[in-house]
Amino acid sequence: MNAPGRPIAILLLAAAVAAVVAPPVSAAPSAGAIAEARRRFSRGNQLYADGRYEEALRLYVAAYELVPSLDLLYNIGLAREKILDHENCAIAFRQYLAEAGDKDPLRGRADDGFKRCRDRTLIPVKVSSAPEGAAISIGAGKEAVFRGRTPRDLRLAPGTYAIAVSLPGYAPMSQEVAVDIGGRPEVDFPLERLSTLAIEADVRGAQVAIDDSPPEPAPLKREVRAGLYHVRVSRDGHETVEREVRVEPGEQSTLLISLPALTARRKVSFRANVPAEVRVGGVRLGVTPVAGEIAAGSGAVEVRAVSHIPYARSIVVPSDRDIVVDVELARPRSRFETWLFWGMVGAAGAAAIGAGTYGIMALSDENDFDDRPSVAAADTGESEARRADILWGASFAFAAAAAVTWYATSRSSEATIK
Repeated sequence: MNAPGRPIAILLLAAAVAAVVAPPVSAAPSAGAIAEARRRFSRGNQLYADGRYEEALRLYVAAYELVPSLDLLYNIGLAREKILDHENCAIAFRQYLAEAGDKDPLRGRADDGFKRCRDRTLIPVKVSSAPEGAAISIGAGKEAVFRGRTPRDLRLAPGTYAIAVSLPGYAPMSQEVAVDIGGRPEVDFPLERLSTLAIEADVRGAQVAIDDSPPEPAPLKREVRAGLYHVRVSRDGHETVEREVRVEPGEQSTLLISLPALTARRKVSFRANVPAEVRVGGVRLGVTPVAGEIAAGSGAVEVRAVSHIPYARSIVVPSDRDIVVDVELARPRSRFETWLFWGMVGAAGAAAIGAGTYGIMALSDENDFDDRPSVAAADTGESEARRADILWGASFAFAAAAAVTWYATSRSSEATIK
């Protein structure tokens, strides 16, 4: 062809026609087929020149069925463009480009024709959903364009599209669809019914966050997909409460969250006469001097140091002020004081044993005196009774001294709260 929009001239030589037929794996057309193809091609050119494009197209196609050639394929593309059959026009030119060599003289025009027809093609795309009636949109975010409701056949130019559907009470769905000539995409969306998650709090002004979403005021009611959700409820001056809730498909799950008020915390400083470890409520706070934030109210405090008597008491932390706890850790009894105490206990025991022995002997002498009275027996019994009394007195004295020693050497660690 010499000018755009006009069909190329028919090849007059049968050999030339045979040279552009399909690959050599196909049987060569007969002479009669070539002659008939040439006749149809020539008549098609005349009809094309007269503007009778549909009739020309029929003859081009009929000739191509007899003798497939690039010339016929090119003219088919031109004729289809004239009757506005842009999709089949692009298909014809695409096939031409696939079969023609890189040095084909019409390759550039065929490529232009392919792009021109492809850009003007609208491909039917069937969009459906279950249930029906879902809104169809193309694009994302603010650029999304409403294109009707399912089921619907959309007509889209070749390209890649984000097609989304939405229906109240169901989870929205989207899918990326590639649209091109020769294809008829069908997109079906099986919509998932949404569940409901409702969250209430017993404190006004509470904020609710579901998973990683921004906090929103309670009460909060949201449609969600079925699954496991992490719920966090917070309010200034109250403890933050976190829960996990599983939402079943199509059901409503309701959470009523109670937010306990935060206990006031005050600074408590601990000092001691020696470096000592401090524990509050069983939790290590540090080594004196040390301070920490402790909840107001009564709490167990333990202060310990090596070679000292530990201080373990409950202290009351006021809610309106900070306090300082001064701890005086006492040392335990010395080894001498311990030995002195047990020595006195031993002496009291020994004296008691001796007093008991002499008392028994005095009773025995008294019995002998009753049987055979004599001055010697009377003196002996009286002497043994006197020794028993002395020893009993000594036992009591040593016991009293041991008690005094125990009390005098007893020490305890004390604390002063300021």
